[in-house]
Amino acid sequence: MVFAAGLGTRLRPLTDSLPKALVEVGGMSVLERAIRNIVALDPGRIIVNAHHHAEQIEAEVARLNRILDSESGRQLSRIRVSHERERPLETGGGLRHAADLFDGRKPILLHNADVLTDLDLDRLVSAHAEASGTQADGPTLATLAVHDRESSRKLLFDSRGLFGRTDLRSGRTERAREPQGAVQALAFAGIHVVSHGLMETLPATETFSITDHYLDLARENLRITPFDMASAGWWEIGSPERLAAARRAFG
Repeated sequence: MVFAAGLGTRLRPLTDSLPKALVEVGGMSVLERAIRNIVALDPGRIIVNAHHHAEQIEAEVARLNRILDSESGRQLSRIRVSHERERPLETGGGLRHAADLFDGRKPILLHNADVLTDLDLDRLVSAHAEASGTQADGPTLATLAVHDRESSRKLLFDSRGLFGRTDLRSGRTERAREPQGAVQALAFAGIHVVSHGLMETLPATETFSITDHYLDLARENLRITPFDMASAGWWEIGSPERLAAARRAFG
């Protein structure tokens, strides 16, 4: 699933008439870049959520389905749109809202549309499959791509997985439980894999952040584990400065 429903307020006036997911970097929309990375995994279905200028997202999805079908020589039309008509439902609410569109009970890769990366997504999916097997202290419900980059907000991990987060701007640290062993503060990359069983844990709340829910799961002593992106390239276009840096990187 690609999260593409955001308003992109920090990129105004560019996003007054364009959804952030359709901003171009290196001659290609960031939505297309994310989808092409995901298609390499040969997924059964790709869900794109939409709210801001949803008709433009719908048109782009139709175009990408045609292109990908032509390139593969198969009539798959694998990309579907999940409409969030009244307001954006955030990452957790968007995932819950799209639940009926997923194909089967396989793990789900979640990818922010405004993130560009050369991360080997297959390695991330494989790491989650390995971690979600039966373990003495419980299976992993989600595996989060993280790295040690400069960021004012970081997630806190210990030997068991996620246990909290910290915000350097406010000086606030939140702990879902007491840490066990060595502690790492790592920045979330906006890419994660969740077991289909996590869908059954989502609250009935219409709008919520999936990160908040991960911390709720950690409070219940359930496992959310990190996947270190190490030296993989990563760019995020959430501000004019970051968009400019991504465009320089992609020529």
